[in-house]
Amino acid sequence: MPVIAVAQDYGIELSDASGRLSELKSANAMIETIDADFVAYKKSVMLADVQKSVGEMSYRRNDDCLSLHYTEPLGNDIIISGSNITTTSAGKSNTVSAKQNPAVSQMIMMIKACVTGDFASLSDKSDVKYFQTSDFFTIVINPKNIRVKKYIKQIVLRYNNDNTLGIMKMDEGAGNYSEYIYSNQVITKK
Repeated sequence: MPVIAVAQDYGIELSDASGRLSELKSANAMIETIDADFVAYKKSVMLADVQKSVGEMSYRRNDDCLSLHYTEPLGNDIIISGSNITTTSAGKSNTVSAKQNPAVSQMIMMIKACVTGDFASLSDKSDVKYFQTSDFFTIVINPKNIRVKKYIKQIVLRYNNDNTLGIMKMDEGAGNYSEYIYSNQVITKK
């Protein structure tokens, strides 16, 4: 793969990642379900310390559903089902439809691309860069849409050598971020 630069934390920037992206998409096209554990770290400028959470991630292709169920602290969930995203916190749920909000539509598309490996639909709506180390293939996504940038400034995805998502970090700007580290992945394929 051609090399154009070295990024500080992500490895060597690739000028042409089409082969690696094709490999990632092919591997993820076979996935029917994913179940994994995660540890999440959330930094908010409103809080002095980084907050740690633990939970389970589930993806079901047939149901078009991706969910994050928090077990510590208990009671928080994020469910992306079809064109809706539902968040539950402290027993209160809020559902937003992507059909009513183009910014939410793009956020859902970006998050689902993390699992499916299909990043072609993001190229016209985001600036995307690709990096490689011996351990990770990293994709850095910077949304172009001003409304989306209010919620997500950048998404960093780090894929393991077996094409499974190892780390996802969402930079919400102003020093706020959420980082998910996935482990114990159980994947069923077609």
